[in-house]
Amino acid sequence: MPDIARAAPRVLRVSVNSSTGSLGRPPQLSRFGPKVVDFLGYDPLPDPKSFGQEVWKLRWSLGLTQRALAGHLGIDDVTVRGWETGRHGASEKVQRRLMLLMRTGKAPG
Repeated sequence: MPDIARAAPRVLRVSVNSSTGSLGRPPQLSRFGPKVVDFLGYDPLPDPKSFGQEVWKLRWSLGLTQRALAGHLGIDDVTVRGWETGRHGASEKVQRRLMLLMRTGKAPG
């Protein structure tokens, strides 16, 4: 394993899942997503396998907290947390707003 791969979790202050080797995703790091992508030149996150992962990846790629994404969508941040943890899904109206945000990278007005 390259030295940078061993140092990254310590520098980014994240945990590594010992069984999968994947990095943890602490929410306070969400604001660094765009900078990480710019630095690396690619998106290092795997393709999402669920609606909650899709929301998290979108939020990370835009550098938004749960509260900020909720504000853009006109909903409560507890709702965003519920999506990300898989407790519930989004209404069709909110799904359309999320799709617009994914396509444009800008919050709907």
